[in-house]
Amino acid sequence: MKSVFLHAFRNVRPGRFLLAVLAITLVCASAAKAAPVPPPIKITSSSCNYVILDPGVYSLETDIGPCGPGSYGIVIEASNVTVYLNGHTLNGSAVPENCDGVIGINPSLNFFGGGPSTNVNIVGPGNIENFQYGVEAVFTSNSSASFLKITSNCAQLQSNSGFYPSFGFYIDYSASNWTLLGNEVHMPVTTGAG
Repeated sequence: MKSVFLHAFRNVRPGRFLLAVLAITLVCASAAKAAPVPPPIKITSSSCNYVILDPGVYSLETDIGPCGPGSYGIVIEASNVTVYLNGHTLNGSAVPENCDGVIGINPSLNFFGGGPSTNVNIVGPGNIENFQYGVEAVFTSNSSASFLKITSNCAQLQSNSGFYPSFGFYIDYSASNWTLLGNEVHMPVTTGAG
């Protein structure tokens, strides 16, 4: 059998030999099964202060808010997280031109991983409205936000230590390597900053 096999390959032209090797390689590669990809984790609650603690792909299935004073939309405290907004809205206030909500989406320190969160991706289309900060990134790196529309109609907020404007994106000094792609920021008041 061995001599027949070798004889058959000796009589094959080099081009056909490479084609045969490629075909065998493809058959062997297709036989190896890839690990199944888990379905996205669905966010179906419209309640504010939704906290993500585990890595994975998340899919927003409903609008979030309006949020009460001091509330957040979504807080991400994990690495390797992707959130698809699927055209939904995070609303920081029930009253137009009032920013009761603090932060629409807050990728922050990975308390459970013991350090900064990495590879956090927020993917639109989606709307973030009437929060003091649309997206505030703290202690995160190698992350991105794309195709978001952030609108803040809120006036300057006053506290004991002074006045605070509203921001579309606030990338804190503790964050690094953020990519912003195809986003829109609308700040119709003079105390807002993109």
